[in-house]
Parts: sequence; C-alpha cells; structure tokens
Amino acid sequence: WIGVTFARCHMILAADAPARQRALWPAFADMLAQLGLSSAGDFARRAREGLAYLPYLQSVADEIMARNSDIRDE
Repeated sequence: WIGVTFARCHMILAADAPARQRALWPAFADMLAQLGLSSAGDFARRAREGLAYLPYLQSVADEIMARNSDIRDE
C-alpha cells in the first residue's frame, strides 16, 4: 500500500506541482525498480499475473465462505 500511496501522490503532484513531481521522480522510479517494475513490459506482465491469479483467489474465498455458511445465516 505504500507503493500505491506513493503513486497517488505522484499523480497529484503531476497535476498540481509538476516541477516538484519531476524533482521527486527518481525516488519513485527507484521504488518501482525495487518492485521489479522498470518498463511497460514489466507492468503488463504483472497485470497478466494478477489476472491469472484471480480464479485461484476466488476459489479460496468460495471455500472459506462454504466452510462458514452457518455464520452467514445467523
């Protein structure tokens, strides 16, 4: 969530204080690089991986809900 907040701050700075956003960009780019996101291809790959993970995540959520169906009925 720190990275997401960092990105939101950069979006706001880009709109309201572009010179400041440019000055702070190296720190943001470094954070992205540490996450393995250095190119558009990296972002596309991560997006594909996230989408591919969703069916598994849904199955786990469904299993948890099925195991606890008695709690929902109260």
